[in-house]
Amino acid sequence: MFVVTYYFVWSGQIDHSMVGAVIFLSGIAIECIISVWRCHRIVKKEIKRREPAVEKRDIYAFYPPLVLYLSFQTVIIPVIYAFLGNIKDAQTGMASFTMALSITNLVLSFFMYTYQIILQFFKENRRAVFHCVIVFSLVPSLLLAFLCYSSAGIWFMANVMGTSISLAESSLTVLQFFILKTFFFPWVNFLAAFSCCKKTQKV
Repeated sequence: MFVVTYYFVWSGQIDHSMVGAVIFLSGIAIECIISVWRCHRIVKKEIKRREPAVEKRDIYAFYPPLVLYLSFQTVIIPVIYAFLGNIKDAQTGMASFTMALSITNLVLSFFMYTYQIILQFFKENRRAVFHCVIVFSLVPSLLLAFLCYSSAGIWFMANVMGTSISLAESSLTVLQFFILKTFFFPWVNFLAAFSCCKKTQKV
């Protein structure tokens, strides 16, 4: 994605929203290729083991809740943008929301492994997993709070993100609400993984 982005910047072709879609799709394609390659390697190793086959009902118990969760995540952002289009200063509203969302996702990207950690280690060491989830909940929230409520936030937005002062202030205001997301996100993943371990995904 970095190479594709750099190419568009270098060639001066950033003149259409389609460029963002191409960059996004390139990332999805890379993830898909790596996932298929990795899964084939895992299947070749696991197929040699004699284990009971997975039945359709086992897959069905896991798949519909996952689809529902991912569908909600996919729909909610366009719905928010639709509401932002009706406010008085729609351009500033959308820009500040996009900026705050991007910073939040950037911070959360370093703490996205709660689900995998719980699946792998919850049965062996529950206390360590709880401590890990607490850290994953507090650290990004404190980091965003530091940006929102200190002078470092304006400096970061203006010098690192390259925004104007007015956009920086509005983005930091929106970012205050995303502190709740960074705080509860690891716990939502914890409950999802815990439900998976207990085979109660429908909850």
